[in-house]
Amino acid sequence: MKKIPIVLCIDVEPDDRAIDPNVRKDWVGFEQSFEFYRKLRPRIERLTCSPVHFSWFFRMDPQVELVYGDPAWAASRYHRLIEELGKAGDEFGLHTHAWRWDKVTSRWFADMRDQKWVDHCVRMSFEAFQKSFNRPCLSFRFGDTWINNKTLDLIERLGARFDLTLEPGLKRLLIPEHFVGSAPDFTRVPRQPYHPSKFDFRKRGVWRKRGIWMIPLSTGNMDCALTPLNRNGAERSSSERNPGESPFRERASLSVTNPDSAYEGYLDRIDCQIIAGWAYDAAQPDRPVDIEVYDGEALLAAVPASIFRPDLVVAGKGRGKHAFYILFPEWLKDGKPHSLRLKIAGSDFELNQSPAEIKCNKAYCDPETITLFLDADSWVMSRITETLLNAQENPYLALVARSSAVIHPYQRSKLEENLSYILSHPLVSRFVFETPAELIRRVE
Repeated sequence: MKKIPIVLCIDVEPDDRAIDPNVRKDWVGFEQSFEFYRKLRPRIERLTCSPVHFSWFFRMDPQVELVYGDPAWAASRYHRLIEELGKAGDEFGLHTHAWRWDKVTSRWFADMRDQKWVDHCVRMSFEAFQKSFNRPCLSFRFGDTWINNKTLDLIERLGARFDLTLEPGLKRLLIPEHFVGSAPDFTRVPRQPYHPSKFDFRKRGVWRKRGIWMIPLSTGNMDCALTPLNRNGAERSSSERNPGESPFRERASLSVTNPDSAYEGYLDRIDCQIIAGWAYDAAQPDRPVDIEVYDGEALLAAVPASIFRPDLVVAGKGRGKHAFYILFPEWLKDGKPHSLRLKIAGSDFELNQSPAEIKCNKAYCDPETITLFLDADSWVMSRITETLLNAQENPYLALVARSSAVIHPYQRSKLEENLSYILSHPLVSRFVFETPAELIRRVE
């Protein structure tokens, strides 16, 4: 059985991005991430029947030096935690940012325009890493999804063998703070690991290629053309239906639920983007119910309420796998009012807040690239993950988590939801959590 590798990149950095240069705070996010992933590791090993190796990317750049007095501060402060992670077989790498302190405005800004400054940030990071780990840094991620040919030249000369900066499809910098320099264009970079060209790191090398491996992160698009799937993932093509007809077949074999069951359910959100909520059968708490969506009397879709939500566990709703998300149908964005009803299939039970009146106009939508950060929206994460696992001949996932995600309740809930989704996936026995080097050995 062919394994599906997963590289989980955990960026170890200060809890805040624009940190106070006069205050040295412990990195509580890393402290709690250590405990979070330490407890998670045996669970993953049981489900995958494979050793679990995470990849931790440390900040060791001028911002850390200015605030903490030593770019290698984290390695010194948390040497006990790092030693334990090393014994587990985890990888350690660098996550270098080009932050620069502006004394005039008293603020940080990202300087990607001054190549000498970028080189200084990289060199400082590699020197601090060598000092801390007594070996060259092999795995590297530049901060804020930025890199260029000169920077890649430098990290390769300094010993890096794997770069995990690329986010395929991205063409702009998505950072809230001020920055200078041009945004990289990653719209056409490969989605599989590759040796880059010496002339353009965004292309595969043919005659003159670099020795370093580019390992693109997992990304996808959630554009307006997407429509919800029915229970079996089947969708009618435009050639199979009449103009204006819903792309969903009439329900043929949805399981009929017990009319005497104790149903509960709520329509949490309905707008021109998403229809979302939850439904539950207290008499059969481990079996997801099916939700039917109607426009008046016309059936639009049938989906299972089977997505995990931690707040449902807290509320005592079984194991929490009773939520559903549906993209709002494009063919209903016609500027006319619609009355949408949501009910449990095979019953007369209608969800609370249903029916809902809504009117939407069709709008232009520019597809946005979304990187699979583990604190991303769980519906988006699951949809893109399924696409990647099914579309690639040799599928793999390269996921990202910030160390600070575990200390923010909302982000942590998403982190837990997404990990629960991955670990309850039908292919979980084929998953293997590996370091970049292990992934490349499998690719080669």
